[in-house]
Amino acid sequence: MTGACPCATAAGRVRRPAADSPSPQRAVGLARALRAAAVAVAALNVAAAADCHLLSAGDGLGVSFPANNPPSFAPSAVRRLPISLRGAGDGNGGTGAVINPLLVRTASASVVIVHGTGGSGDNWSYLALALSFLRLNAVRWVLPTAAERPTGSSGALRPSWFDVFGVDESSPEDEPNILAAVDRIKGLVAAEVARGMPAERVFVMGFSQGGAVALTHALRSPVRVGGTVVLSGWLPLRTRYPVAVSEANRDSPILMLHGELDDRVPFASAEKSARLVGGFGVNVTFLAYPTKGHVLVDEKIITMAEDFILLHAPGQKVDLLRKGVDRFLEVVANMASYQPNTPIDLISVDLGVPPAEQEKPLHNRWHPAIPPVATVATGCLFRAEAIDWTGGQIGNTDDATDVRDVDLSRCHHLSGPIRVEDAAGAPAAPGDLLVVEVADIGPLRGHEWGYTGIFDASNGGGFLADHFPVAAKAVWGFEGRFASSRHIPGVRFPGLIHTGLIGTAPSAELLAEWNEREGALVATGEERLTLPKHLATRPLASLPNPKGALLGAIRPNHPDHDRIAGEAARTIPGRENGGNCDIKNLTVGAKVYLPVFVEGANLSFGDIHFSQGDGEVSFCGAIEMAGYVVLKTDIIRGGVAKYLTPTCPTRPLSVYPLFEVSPLEPRFTEWLVFEGQSVDEAGVQHFLDASISYKQCVLSAIAYLAKFGYTREQVYLLLSCCPCEGRISGIVDAPNACTTLAIPTRIFDQDIRPSQDGPPVGPRLVTRGDCARVG
Repeated sequence: MTGACPCATAAGRVRRPAADSPSPQRAVGLARALRAAAVAVAALNVAAAADCHLLSAGDGLGVSFPANNPPSFAPSAVRRLPISLRGAGDGNGGTGAVINPLLVRTASASVVIVHGTGGSGDNWSYLALALSFLRLNAVRWVLPTAAERPTGSSGALRPSWFDVFGVDESSPEDEPNILAAVDRIKGLVAAEVARGMPAERVFVMGFSQGGAVALTHALRSPVRVGGTVVLSGWLPLRTRYPVAVSEANRDSPILMLHGELDDRVPFASAEKSARLVGGFGVNVTFLAYPTKGHVLVDEKIITMAEDFILLHAPGQKVDLLRKGVDRFLEVVANMASYQPNTPIDLISVDLGVPPAEQEKPLHNRWHPAIPPVATVATGCLFRAEAIDWTGGQIGNTDDATDVRDVDLSRCHHLSGPIRVEDAAGAPAAPGDLLVVEVADIGPLRGHEWGYTGIFDASNGGGFLADHFPVAAKAVWGFEGRFASSRHIPGVRFPGLIHTGLIGTAPSAELLAEWNEREGALVATGEERLTLPKHLATRPLASLPNPKGALLGAIRPNHPDHDRIAGEAARTIPGRENGGNCDIKNLTVGAKVYLPVFVEGANLSFGDIHFSQGDGEVSFCGAIEMAGYVVLKTDIIRGGVAKYLTPTCPTRPLSVYPLFEVSPLEPRFTEWLVFEGQSVDEAGVQHFLDASISYKQCVLSAIAYLAKFGYTREQVYLLLSCCPCEGRISGIVDAPNACTTLAIPTRIFDQDIRPSQDGPPVGPRLVTRGDCARVG
């Protein structure tokens, strides 16, 4: 036992706490008032779904509503939370919600709250949020939701852990579902331990029948947890004890809080439960509240629960209390200004925190087992942020050493997965089309810059790695929607900001297909292929590689981590799920129609570009940046069969996304266009080879623009990120495929068109410095 509760008594003894007994860690007056207000709001939201009493006027909170007529704002208030909670999942594959610490980087304790009949995990989110801002600011809250089942004499479908026929010894009991609920809580505790939280810092708190589940779990837990709080609960399955008591958790403290006026779970039954549990040799404290009924949440009772958790899991940051109060007030103010079309803040990132330690875990692989970090409903606008694709490896400097040494095994860093459900709560299903509309996109405030790089040939290179084998970099600054660079002076252009990567999770079958076909390509060997002799980008394919794998909520200590890391697909190429297609026109107003391969779709995105040229030829070739997107989703049920045809008739999963590009684009009227054909630099003819042809386009443009004061590296970087247009203009005129590369002339501060005077020379030639080099 780690310590005694400040109001601990002999096992099972009833004690009435003094009306004004001071909490040893009571918050300042404002924090206490905010907690009281949050408790009141939590009561209203829980009561909106559950058939229970609310706080009484005698509780001193100034809140009193009849249980059968909850205020109409309560459910909508839950929907408008500025932090997405509804249906986010319980962190272990079940329904419910999870709230990570809001003021600190990592949690020092986890609390599982088990709701009562007709409630849900979401209903308790207000309380968890308020406590996260205040005294319990280093707690991770796990809020599971029970499945709907017929309950009571009416048989009405409501979320319920088990059916309740009574709470005394003579009442029949729904033993199978009681034990199934306890197994669910055991699984949640195990999941928290797998995430790295010691079991003795995991707490379980339950209300009403949730309290019965929590108490039963306390007696049967296979590991010692930090403690259990039972609010208005009782002990079911009494005849199964003491035989069923777990020795592992026998000395874990239990705090039972009960109102003497409770008409749902009679006080006598709860008191008897406490005496029975104490008689089993279990460490239990029972506190009675004379003026309380079957209340949902109460400021005084919650304070006792807080004290209990704080005592047995110290580590909350008391010095953050002022910050928490300010942040709580800010959230309340923001909620007051939210309108139906105000985006919900779904995923936030902290650029000062490593990718593996972000509040919503990021991932850099595709695998169906990577669990969603959030859930959204169709038609709901939501805002999500992403770090740059390398995870902060490349800086705003004049040295390209970081580009040379970038660890590509860690790329791309993606936000998500995001589970998508329709308005009725039904998830997207395999065979559906997920419609994703881009409503807004931009850089993160305070980080209005990006970079373009040439990868060193020793680290993969780019489209022209045989011509540009040495790493280089250009850093761009943003002024509104325009970009310019100190490393490529004399150029300024508007950005077509877009996500380079957006896609759904593959099924296990599709993942196996990817690994099979890409593995076969690598096994063939470059010496037996034509293009590797002319394109120096390597490797031929990025096969699964555990090195650098980031698997979201599947942490390195997860029992399946190594297996999944060895199977998961790299995110480098685009595939049937969308992914890294680098389509520059997927900006504000664009729509993507993505095939769904797993339940919920599990949408992810990242690799945000301020601007990109068609082809992104230097590979790190767009203006890469950290940024945000505002998205809205829809589901076309059965849309894959209705609209898509497999490209390989024997492989029904070989279907690819559809796109509607944005109507919003920079308007250029003057272009200089370069042409390429299927003839390589050695003069060798190739048959309808568009890659060889496009390579000649780019080389011709580089040679031309280098006559206007730029180095060849500067031009290569520019063509990779400026709004140039690449086209296949002819693909049937054997033996040549004709491609074109069109460059808008207005982006330059000089006239680059051919003229009678020829390119600038002598005093007419203005040199343009150089890009960032290694060293």
